[in-house]
Order: sequence, then structure tokens, then C-alpha cells
Amino acid sequence: VSVERPGHVLVFVHGYNNDIEIVHKRQVQLQQDLAAEGFHGLVIAFDWPSDDSTLNYLEDRWDAAEVALKLVTHGIEPLAARQRAGCDLNVHLLGHSTGAFVIMEAFAAAQKSKKLFKSDWRVAQVGFVGGDVARDSLSATSDWAQPLYSRVMRVTNWSNGYDDVLAVSNAKRLGVSPRAGRVGLPSPPHAKSVNVDCSPFFKALDPDDQPAFGTFCHSWHIGNPVFARDLALTLEGRIDRR
Repeated sequence: VSVERPGHVLVFVHGYNNDIEIVHKRQVQLQQDLAAEGFHGLVIAFDWPSDDSTLNYLEDRWDAAEVALKLVTHGIEPLAARQRAGCDLNVHLLGHSTGAFVIMEAFAAAQKSKKLFKSDWRVAQVGFVGGDVARDSLSATSDWAQPLYSRVMRVTNWSNGYDDVLAVSNAKRLGVSPRAGRVGLPSPPHAKSVNVDCSPFFKALDPDDQPAFGTFCHSWHIGNPVFARDLALTLEGRIDRR
């Protein structure tokens, strides 16, 4: 199956404690993998300062509003403005790990901005891989998720039950609720969201058969051709999500 519709920009938002070198490697690999699947679009990376600190890591101790708002004002909004001017451009977001938190906080921050709240900007598809956000935060009744769901066409969450980086037994996660990247979306999910349980597929993978960028169970997506195909088709949207 080929992906033929032009006019796609995918903004990749990295996670916690990633340096520029590995972010760049992931961006290049993602671009190559999507192109190999016939995706005619551009992958760009949104880099944000992330420290190796437990206090910065935990959601309830870390204020990402300033960084998140820049994702909107310097990233999403300029691209969306071209769409309003008649350019056939679909803007997508892909958040890895804590990048999912930054994306959700970006929509929440935009909701509080008078200028952005009144403007008619939209994002086509949002995807989370190894998403480091609470499962319940993506529910249909979540106040935090409402700005996200109101501005997107679809949210896709790729989960992996073998992602021990997101395990509640992790020393940095004591007391945090189950992560969407490990246990999936709440039931019933929001009408705009869909969960892809990758656990059986991941269990059969050999780490030596693909490039590695970080802890394999948490970042296996980038460098995997099957995931790239699924992502490409999801972004294009011609095939129904179910």
C-alpha cells in the first residue's frame, strides 16, 4: 500500500533526558523509514530542554507550560496559518515518552492564550509512542485532554505492555498512575482516540534486527519498518483506523 497524498509535516517531540544527537538520529531515521513506506512528507523535530532529574521528570512536579506554549506559537501556529492561507498542508504531532506530556500541555496552554483560543488552528493527527502520560488523563472526561481533543482529527496511542521504563515499579515512578504507553487508553476511549496494543508484536522482535535509539522496550518504534508503515498510513488517513 502506498501513501500518495502530499502536504504532510510531522513534528516529532522527544522525551525526557534526550540530547540533541539522539534526537537528530531519531528524526533522520523516522524520515527515512516513512519515506521508504511512500510517505511524501517532512519530519521536523521540536527540541526542548529536559534534565536528568526526578523532580523534572514527574508530571506533578514539573511545569512544562512555557515550553509547551512555544511548541504552539513557534511550531503549530505558523504551519497552521499557511493552511488557512490556502496551502494544502496537514500538520501532525508525534510525541515519544514525555513528549506526549509536552504535546498535551501545549494544547492546554494554547487554550489559556486569548489569541490562540480565538484562532481557528487545527492539527490533523497526534500520535503517542511510549507515552509518558497517565492513562486516565486521555479519557473522554479528562479536563486536561479536552483542548487536545477539540483541536485534532484523531489521537493514536501505540502501547506496549513490556515497556518496563514506564513500569510503576521503576524507582522514579513510585506513586504515579499507570502510563498510557504501557497499559493503553481508558475504556471507553474518547471518540477521537484509538489504542494500538503492540505487546504481541514487540514480544516477537529481535533487537539486533533493527537500529536502536535508547532503551529498546521504550523506543523500538523508530527504526522498525512495520511501525513506520502503520504510522504512515495513520497519518495519511485513507484507511479507517479500525
